[in-house]
Amino acid sequence: MNNRLAITCAAAILAVAGNVPVASALPAAPGLVAPAATVTPTSFTAQQSGSNWTITFSRDLSFSAFEVRNQFPFQGWAELWEQDESDDDFISRTRVSNITPSSGGLTQTATFRPTSSQLDTELGGEEIYAKAFLKNLETGQVFQVASHRIQISP
Repeated sequence: MNNRLAITCAAAILAVAGNVPVASALPAAPGLVAPAATVTPTSFTAQQSGSNWTITFSRDLSFSAFEVRNQFPFQGWAELWEQDESDDDFISRTRVSNITPSSGGLTQTATFRPTSSQLDTELGGEEIYAKAFLKNLETGQVFQVASHRIQISP
């Protein structure tokens, strides 16, 4: 268990610092690599049916061999936002899901079902986007990515 704690602490330090000081890099074990999960948006669509909307956001999650080998626990979620000239408006959030890293990665899809009144936050058209979050519970590192923007008229 002490080895796992040492590896986790080293990974967290590498994630925050971004590199290894030369003095400490020399005696390091070969193959020690900081966790490198990635989140890649794959699709973002919006469909209207009357005053109801179905907004779908898909993203691919991939994990480093280090994260898979150590089976670091992750959590993932998505949020729906409306872009404004000043502060963007939060619309909705999915439930947090527990994720186990796998070498093949995985795809997650979130479906939001807001009403037109929830999306209509300003005069004229709206521009919406989604954010995906992937949190490594072992290191505390959070990976975040945003989708492209979609212009809608609720």
